[in-house]
Amino acid sequence: MNNPTIHFQLREQLIIYCLNDVAILRESVLRFRHLIGEHTQKLDPFIAASTAAGLALTTLRRCFLPENWLVHSPEGGYLRGRRASAESQRYIKLFEKENPEAEGKVQCAQWAIGEAHVEDTGYRLDGLWYRSPPLRPLAIEYMGCYYHGCPICFPVRSQRLAAGKTAEELYERTQHRLWELEHQHGYALHVVWGHEMKERLNGNPGLKRQWWEIEYVKPMDPREDCLRGGRTEPFKLHHVCGNDEEILYIDIVSLYPYVMKAREFPIGHPTVLTRETLLNSLPWTRPNNNAYKGLLLVRVVPPTSIRGLPPLLGYRTHDGRLTFPLCAACADDRQQHQCHHSEKQRAWVSGYTHVEVNKALELGYKVIDVHEVWHYERWDPDLFKGYVNTFVGLKQQASGWPQGCETLEQKQRYVADFEQVEGIRLEMAKVEFNPGLRMIAKILANSLWGKLAQRVGGTEIRYARTPAEFHQILEDPTLDTLDFAHVSEEMDRCVVRKKAEFATAPETNCLPVAAFV
Repeated sequence: MNNPTIHFQLREQLIIYCLNDVAILRESVLRFRHLIGEHTQKLDPFIAASTAAGLALTTLRRCFLPENWLVHSPEGGYLRGRRASAESQRYIKLFEKENPEAEGKVQCAQWAIGEAHVEDTGYRLDGLWYRSPPLRPLAIEYMGCYYHGCPICFPVRSQRLAAGKTAEELYERTQHRLWELEHQHGYALHVVWGHEMKERLNGNPGLKRQWWEIEYVKPMDPREDCLRGGRTEPFKLHHVCGNDEEILYIDIVSLYPYVMKAREFPIGHPTVLTRETLLNSLPWTRPNNNAYKGLLLVRVVPPTSIRGLPPLLGYRTHDGRLTFPLCAACADDRQQHQCHHSEKQRAWVSGYTHVEVNKALELGYKVIDVHEVWHYERWDPDLFKGYVNTFVGLKQQASGWPQGCETLEQKQRYVADFEQVEGIRLEMAKVEFNPGLRMIAKILANSLWGKLAQRVGGTEIRYARTPAEFHQILEDPTLDTLDFAHVSEEMDRCVVRKKAEFATAPETNCLPVAAFV
């Protein structure tokens, strides 16, 4: 302050500032609570949820969703029980190639009936070959070193590995299992450890190439196979405009809410079909070849060009990049020059909605194999309509009158036109620019669908008030401790995440619905 005659107390001013801050926050909270309650049957946002997405889903369920309408889809897919490691399935195929008499006869996770089960034990076998008598059935077990406590790879036997068990506990359990299979159930055993196979591959480049050429298609997981983010792949990094060209930036207003309102979504559980139970002949070259509605795990061959349009179907490369190529091999190798790959090299396996598949067939893509289909009989075109209308209408009112809309007649025409196009009746008295209200309405309109696909294994904060509590968190076999901070003499703050094998999906997830947004 420049006036030396004015008495200034910093502490006094800070207290006044904090009191004003709290008063403003209190008024804001009460106004927010009233606003949400007004549009959600008196729902209290601070009790209903801790995030905007959680509040959005609670609002949908309370105010707009019929009972038993959305179902919880299992994380990992409906055939997740048939999942096996890619290494074990590649080894089964390699075993069949090296033993021609076993080709096509080793039951494994790739079969329609899944892996072989040993009665009364709960054991599942990587491979089972019923050989001609008097030979006993051959149980093929590929031992992942981490999951079975390999004494070569993990010499410290007290080290905790899979499921929080020590290496010695896992190894003893594995040996007991093998003993039971051989002596109680009468199987002959063929056991290979992961490190043994790696040593064999590293010493034989030809075998290693053959190993990686063996295809293993996992059961469909909608999170990995069908749910994708937006396009971030640049097709051209620099362009100089000609005399008759201009560069445009196009922003589509409320794209997510529009799709949620204007499209239909699957209801209930699907009929799950595998390649052995599918009746359609292949290849598919036209949309009417596809008789299914839902999610499909397919092998597609892209066209060499799409009449100047960008490619439609996404492909995730071996290093995890989401790309939209016309050749899988070019995308994997980041190839910049002309493509000379074969049709087999250009093809890839991925999951898509039937909408994407049908449009791709229109554009010249071919489906040459179908591995799995989730076919839905029931569809709802109005699943999100009431919810979207509520918050898009609120956002539109809080956006104020558009430019050039000043007279009563212009305002009435604007309200009538908006209702005719969107089916939403705006209240003229409430059309007033309010950036805070507009932001709330926009967040609630856009964040709902993401809650249906919430990730598994997010981070959480845990506080320890004693050294014993702190070490209990650090040594918890179900947790990964990502970070910790010494808050005070009485408290430590730990950032933790559930390990993948212990993480559970939220019961509100419905991945197939989210995949159609």
